[in-house]
Amino acid sequence: MSTQLWTPPLDGMTLAVEIAFGADLTDSDGSGWTWTDVTADVRQNPGISTKLGRGDEASRSQPATCTLTLDNSAASYSLGGHSPNYPYVRRGVPVRVRIDPDDGSGYAVVFLGFAVGWTPDWQDGVGGTIPVVQLSASGTLQRLTQGDSPLDSAYRRSITDTATVVAYWPMEEQRGAQISPAVRGGQPMQPSDPLAVNWASSDVFESSAPLPDVGASGLLAAVSPYTQTLENQVRFFVRVPDNGLADGTVLAYVYTTGTLYRWDIVYADAGTGNLSLFIYNQDGTLNTSTTNVTFDMDGNRRRLGLSLTQNGSNVDWRLEVLDANPGDPGGGFSGTVNSKTAGIVSQVYLTPGGGASGTIMGHLTVQNDILSNFEAASAFWAWQRRDGSLTSPEVPSSGTASASRIARLMTENGLELDRHTGALVSDTINASREGMGPQLPKPLLELLQDCEVVDQGQLWDGRTPGLSFTTRRYREDGVVALSLDAAAGQLAAPFDPVDDDQRTRNRVTASRTYGASATYEDTTGPMGSSVIGTYDTAVEINGSNDLMMIQHASWQVSLGTVPGYRYPTVAVDLRATPELAADVLALIPGDRVQVINPEAVLGGFRPGTVDLIVEGIAHEISAAGWIATLTCSWASPWIVGRVAAESGDTSEYLLRADTDGSTLAVSAPRNATTLSVATASGPLWTTAADNYPLTLDVGGVPVVASACSGSSSPQTFTVAALELDRLAGSAVKLYDPRPLGL
Repeated sequence: MSTQLWTPPLDGMTLAVEIAFGADLTDSDGSGWTWTDVTADVRQNPGISTKLGRGDEASRSQPATCTLTLDNSAASYSLGGHSPNYPYVRRGVPVRVRIDPDDGSGYAVVFLGFAVGWTPDWQDGVGGTIPVVQLSASGTLQRLTQGDSPLDSAYRRSITDTATVVAYWPMEEQRGAQISPAVRGGQPMQPSDPLAVNWASSDVFESSAPLPDVGASGLLAAVSPYTQTLENQVRFFVRVPDNGLADGTVLAYVYTTGTLYRWDIVYADAGTGNLSLFIYNQDGTLNTSTTNVTFDMDGNRRRLGLSLTQNGSNVDWRLEVLDANPGDPGGGFSGTVNSKTAGIVSQVYLTPGGGASGTIMGHLTVQNDILSNFEAASAFWAWQRRDGSLTSPEVPSSGTASASRIARLMTENGLELDRHTGALVSDTINASREGMGPQLPKPLLELLQDCEVVDQGQLWDGRTPGLSFTTRRYREDGVVALSLDAAAGQLAAPFDPVDDDQRTRNRVTASRTYGASATYEDTTGPMGSSVIGTYDTAVEINGSNDLMMIQHASWQVSLGTVPGYRYPTVAVDLRATPELAADVLALIPGDRVQVINPEAVLGGFRPGTVDLIVEGIAHEISAAGWIATLTCSWASPWIVGRVAAESGDTSEYLLRADTDGSTLAVSAPRNATTLSVATASGPLWTTAADNYPLTLDVGGVPVVASACSGSSSPQTFTVAALELDRLAGSAVKLYDPRPLGL
């Protein structure tokens, strides 16, 4: 049963450690799990350790972890049949740690994950040693981190889930393959010359694993019999070489069982690659053929499709293509053969006469339904367009599931997504937001991390059965979730600022996957390359817009050029400050934390506020106490500027225009409360009352200005007492102006 926290000053708070023996792990949100309270068996020494989020501000989130020791005197936690919980003492069993901070809000989850180890041991107890089990548990990221097999390609996943597909050959074989197996409804595809096929030679289709160059071979695919529906559709990927093929090269024979025997899709070298269709009767005679129709096949990545519909005594046909460039409308032509039947498709023979060297082919499907040319188009475009849209990009994260890549990937893989989005800044999807680039055949975690990089959010685990995602918008909102007063003893030692170059980056090159790159460099700022030297790095962004690369590069420079000390960790002793327990338990990665009055514990510090973002959270709970340790980074780059209201808006987050160059007109002594400021060129400083207060940088010293007067240069500022003497000519500018958001 749950119990009071072991630390006496926290007796009003309640701890619960629970295990869901026999839980159905396909229940992705855990709503059907039955939890067994094992709190009474948890050993107070060494207690409970949990950790989630990032280990430092520069890394990705590590899998959440929990370790604790259980009294195993009743063999409840032993592997094998001796345990009353057999056979459910095993890896993957859900484990949960919760605390009720006694504030009326109920239990808060400290950790939720899955057992990864039940290690037997012995521990000192009353009357001698007792058997114990050291239970280790991790969040969902642990399993995803260990699984490095790439997901099936975007198109293969989509087609495998399409019910009307009666036969399918992905043709995504490795080099050296001799056949291409069907994953549904057919015999293995047989090359006429196995040595001539260059398998896995091309990755020109982002929605596919590498596909073969058919070389001088043909590829015969026999279709298993299927239910006739009066509709047939055959499709395959094809890319003809840039310089085309010989006139009359056959791209495919499609064999049918009706009174029409074969349908030949033929390449013509007219223009930039035309197509025609030759239709044969069962006796082998030509029934009809079409003229060459402009399809512009040369060098273009296409999905080519032939549709056959039995319309009474006639057969309606249509030949059409869809381009692999997202949003291309595609096109086709159609006709009718009278007094004939099609039956079902029995075979498809790709490049039956050879002579198509340099042609890339793949993903041959046979369907017993006629679907739109744009069916599975989003998957064909490697999800560079959201499902059902020809124009709108799939974005990294959104409250609209159909528009969100991270939500779609999680749903496809049976995982629950807990999303933390901005409250003050709209998260509404629109065409101006950056979309995702192609979904490549990579491990699931890498695909999710692509979304994390484009959004600049944070993927983490340890609070739900699935994964959590804190969006960039959430960080940018800047709501202070926890305020710690150093002067009131609300910090636990050590609270050590760090002065190093671990996060310094003043020159960044951002490259788009399959796209352009851009470089941004800060040369003259306090952390600029001409001031402290060049610190450069490169990042890859799987986004949709080349123009965003300069924005990503400059954003990374903004994160890497924050002057001053770093504060890698902030610790709170909750035995000493139980009033903070509820706020600490509510924290998630991405929350904003402030330390006020740091000068009370850091000698010689200028009075002010240390403004931080939580990257990771750790708890150590035992009979000796309860310490919460927050891994943190600077908040200032994330508190982006906002457009002011028409009047009366004095928010610290407002975007403000600086002057072209201002200086002190006369020297100002320490404790001065007025400053005379000259502006040599450009607009003067605003004198509107509702534009104040604002913070000025006066020769490197911040000072809060409450008003400004004067319609010509020099102007007079009313300021808080100046900390240091500043000489005439010292530069005057905005202090730490808010950056533009990504």
